[in-house]
Amino acid sequence: MSMVQYGWKQALLSQVSIIVFSLAAAFFRHYYGYIILLFFIVYFVAMAKLNKSKAGKGKVPVEEMQASKKFIEEKNARDIMMEDKELSKDMAEQMNAMKIMMIPSLIVMVYFFLLWKYVPTIGDYLTPYVNSHPIAYFLAFLLYFEGSFAITWGSRIYMLRKTGHIVSYNMPTSYRVTEKGILVGGLLGQQPIPFPLEDDVELNLNEKRKFVEIIQTKDRNIIKIRLYTKQPRRLYDILVRYGLKGRKPGDKKQEEK
Repeated sequence: MSMVQYGWKQALLSQVSIIVFSLAAAFFRHYYGYIILLFFIVYFVAMAKLNKSKAGKGKVPVEEMQASKKFIEEKNARDIMMEDKELSKDMAEQMNAMKIMMIPSLIVMVYFFLLWKYVPTIGDYLTPYVNSHPIAYFLAFLLYFEGSFAITWGSRIYMLRKTGHIVSYNMPTSYRVTEKGILVGGLLGQQPIPFPLEDDVELNLNEKRKFVEIIQTKDRNIIKIRLYTKQPRRLYDILVRYGLKGRKPGDKKQEEK
């Protein structure tokens, strides 16, 4: 990604959404409160999806992964995780990442709900200058939505300059590694990570702490999928063979301390 944490996809999505919702609010002024609420919901859902890691290439149906050859399955990785004496340090880093993610979002929430009632006033003020209610309201809503965009970008750029980078951890408590990919257990069911893995993915083996990490770096955003296992070396070899097909491992092996 470029432009610190966000990339051009997020920027483009934000600007298209702002224009579309500004037009809708301008031509359906009586429903502008609902339109702002809808924008607010779409904004956070879209940002959550775009910030999500995509470690695997392409798409493999969950059913196909379930039917493929199984190599390793950890049904209770939490027990292995709790034996990791250095986990607290990683959790502190994770909390810092969550703070960086949440603070701009909270600022935007306050901005939305404090200023929304003043948008019609701005629209009425601009009407004599453009001789058109729809255009005036479009400009008013455009300014309003662009304000949230500026707050989000400005806040995160400032915080990233202070911290240098954001590290996000995903530590599944259950997963299954198959010939087609990894099925990660979660509240919404099994989430697939298909093989082969993306070209920018690196592997980190730590036999002492009993995990293998799938690491993806996007500018200053580092996403680590940490798989705790009783067989870290075997899991690592499987990921190299099936996850990094056709290319050199390019891995990061941690020395045991």
